[in-house]
Amino acid sequence: MRNRYSQRGYLLVEVMVATMIFTVALSAAIGLFSQSLKANNEARQYTLATSLAQKQLEVLKSWTPAQWTALTLPAVIPWQDGTVPSPYTVTTQAVACPEDTVHLVQATVTVTWGTGTSLTMSAYYSNKDLTL
Repeated sequence: MRNRYSQRGYLLVEVMVATMIFTVALSAAIGLFSQSLKANNEARQYTLATSLAQKQLEVLKSWTPAQWTALTLPAVIPWQDGTVPSPYTVTTQAVACPEDTVHLVQATVTVTWGTGTSLTMSAYYSNKDLTL
């Protein structure tokens, strides 16, 4: 009989320890989930910013040499495709290419959002008609 009474309360202690271990593991999993959501949101923002910059560069790619020649460089080119989704701002700068000031124009698109986060993409365009 003595043995039976000496083990009283062990089940309660075991349950409390198991609950504490489970709670610690669960709080770590919640922390990881929170970080995953934050990283997913940042990736979504960068993906949209990249898409906006590529869209602007693709529109500029369709410009004729006459449109490029008509620009007074350096120039700021407005967004070319409707309205920019909030909270993004798109700025496009065109400058004469330093390596070739006669025929190449460097267009740099900067997309900014949030608290100063930005993404920049550049492309070179020719203002010379290359058709034969």
